[in-house]
Parts: sequence; C-alpha cells; structure tokens
Amino acid sequence: MGPLTAQQAVKIRRVLFLVVDAGRGPSGEWAQSLEGPTALEIVRAAADTAIDSSARSSFTAFDQTMTEWRDALVRWRCSMRLADRQRYGVATLTDCHDLKFFVGRINFEQLGTQRAIELNSIPTRFKLSQQQVETLITAGQDALQRNSMFHAFLNSIRGKLLTAASSATR
Repeated sequence: MGPLTAQQAVKIRRVLFLVVDAGRGPSGEWAQSLEGPTALEIVRAAADTAIDSSARSSFTAFDQTMTEWRDALVRWRCSMRLADRQRYGVATLTDCHDLKFFVGRINFEQLGTQRAIELNSIPTRFKLSQQQVETLITAGQDALQRNSMFHAFLNSIRGKLLTAASSATR
C-alpha cells in the first residue's frame, strides 16, 4: 500500500501527481548562425540535453511506478473480505476498481515558445527580484490552468460529486 494506511487505501478514489519540470532544455541560438557554436556553447548544449533526457526518463519511470502501485492497490482492494472492509470503515466496496491515478507534467513549454524562452532566461538563484518572483508565480498558475491532466483530475472529481449529489436527492 505504500505511504497510505489500510483505511486510506480502501477509501481513496482519486490521486493527482503533478511533476513540475523546471528544466530549460538545450540553450543557445548557435544553430541559427553561420559561425556555428563555440566550445562553451557545445558543452552547455550537451549538458542541457543530458539533463533534459534524464528528467524525461525519470518522469517515465515515475509514471510507470504509479501505474504499478495503482494496480497493486486495486488487486488488494478487490481481494478484501467483508470483515476486513468493515474493520477499515467501509461496509460495502461497490467498485474496488474505482481508483484513478492522474500523473502529469507541468513545464514552461505549455505556455508557448516565446514565453518559455522568456521564463527560461530567469536565472535559477536563491535571490530573485520581486518582478521575477511574480512572473514565475503567474507562469505556474497559467501552466496549471493549461494542464490537461489537472483538468482530467478535476473533471473526474466533479463527476463523482455530481453522481453522489444526484444519488442523495433520489
């Protein structure tokens, strides 16, 4: 069950994991020049590419791990005896398969190329100007609003709430 207690694992229905990707991808505009890259630009591009590749691989591995965890939870829930469900406070488990994990990634690229370039130009430091902080907060809010996985999660919850409300009025 992992980080959940048995009581939580039997009752939970929706889980959202949003991974914020603060990577900046390959940098430099040397590909647009006739002279080509300098040695420093080549080193930076190689480092940026390696970091970006590692972040993507890590996200893929995380997504797979969450799928496996969800499947294990469903198997456990579906194999529970009535006495165990009652002990965990769930007299009836109408659908042991009703467990959805939403795993998504948020990054600046969701905001368009030009805005991503501007945001990636803000240095990664412990001290930023007030304007830089406000710019990054607004970008985070905008990226969340554009994130399809976040909206799928919200729609899933709204669907459950609407179903529960209509059942309560019958």
